[in-house]
Amino acid sequence: MQEERVVYLMEKFKDNLEVLEAAERCAFKNRLSAASDEAFAPLNTVTLKNKIAALLLSIFLGGVCAGRFYVGDYKFAIIKIVASILINVVSGLLLLVPILGLIISITASVGLTAWNLVEIYFCYKRAREVNVEKLNDIIAAYSV
Repeated sequence: MQEERVVYLMEKFKDNLEVLEAAERCAFKNRLSAASDEAFAPLNTVTLKNKIAALLLSIFLGGVCAGRFYVGDYKFAIIKIVASILINVVSGLLLLVPILGLIISITASVGLTAWNLVEIYFCYKRAREVNVEKLNDIIAAYSV
């Protein structure tokens, strides 16, 4: 691919490429340079996942794993939903036991909250990783 096109695309995808180490970014640039000029149009018009959308979905709808569904991590999202439901049901039933039930319920609530906070970061990061995978697939399809 022509050098000016490579520079343009590297600048365009700079935010998504931040998830890569320096060596991986260099390898990505080399693969991009080695791709045919026909790859420019699909790369320039590709629709990528919006990392801000993934972040906001995780913040406001994290309990139903909207961010994970958005980035395509369906298995993980379903596992998290089932686990959250089971934890809530069990901790709710344990409230019938006076002190131990309360302690376990509070611990479960703190654990689920921590899990949701960690998920916010991972959904944001995963959106960028999915984008890089998509770009690599396009480059591979047009490799010389």
